[in-house]
Amino acid sequence: MATKRQSPLGKCFLCGKVYARAGMARHLRKHLKERQGDTPLVWLRVTDATPWAVLPSQAFWLDLEMPLDLPLLDLDDFLRAIWVECCGHLSHFVVTYQDTTVYFEVHLEGPIPTREEIEEEIRLDGDPIPDTSAPLWVRYAQAFSGPWGVELPASLFTVGDLVQVIDKFVYEYDFGTTTRLNLQVRDRYTGPRPEGNMAIRVLSRNFKPRIPCDVCGKPADVLAVDEEGYYHTLCKQHADEAYDKGDVEYYLPLVNSPRAGLCGYDGPYLPELKFEVFPPEPS
Repeated sequence: MATKRQSPLGKCFLCGKVYARAGMARHLRKHLKERQGDTPLVWLRVTDATPWAVLPSQAFWLDLEMPLDLPLLDLDDFLRAIWVECCGHLSHFVVTYQDTTVYFEVHLEGPIPTREEIEEEIRLDGDPIPDTSAPLWVRYAQAFSGPWGVELPASLFTVGDLVQVIDKFVYEYDFGTTTRLNLQVRDRYTGPRPEGNMAIRVLSRNFKPRIPCDVCGKPADVLAVDEEGYYHTLCKQHADEAYDKGDVEYYLPLVNSPRAGLCGYDGPYLPELKFEVFPPEPS
């Protein structure tokens, strides 16, 4: 009989318990019902959707809690800090609304328009808008819909501007070696406001995948790349030996992030956001 595959495990950062991804969602719902506060919050689950990711995408997730008034730029900063930042690449949020793709650009060339200027552009140049009570970005998408989508500055919008209308959106970092993340609304509720500069609370995240060294089977430490561009998972000892013999060109640390192995990523730059912890051994 085939052995049932074990789903990757994660840690609840509210109580420390360990669950697989689906079980973690059910567990967190119980926590959120018990917590008291009057700040409008949203719970987002973040998962990897990078087609060329080196490591298995299903192994990585984050459960994040944040206030609805959180600027999109703060969410961009946090995703960079915890999972993707390597070389200061460009990034954006992508929303599909009806038949239009909206790109909330973190870095726009030229002057950034104000909300009032965007309102005026809709009034002067857009098609008639049936629902004037819709959020600004929705009215802009309706006014200028087309096959190429529309761009808006992320700096003008909050997380709440998006999630009051949609339940799923995408974040992309680095438009060359792109890391693509799916963000899904799991719940909207009131509770205690997250503390800290970014006002984002980590509810749970996956443990570091335990990936064996290709040579000895011990937990791998690095992703080594040979001269043909192929990746090899190696412990530090066998990575050094392979490098000395010229079998690999270079190697990068195997870190707990879907960006491991891409560009020059070597892990979070804030120590408090590092979580290089293997899951507990089965009892």
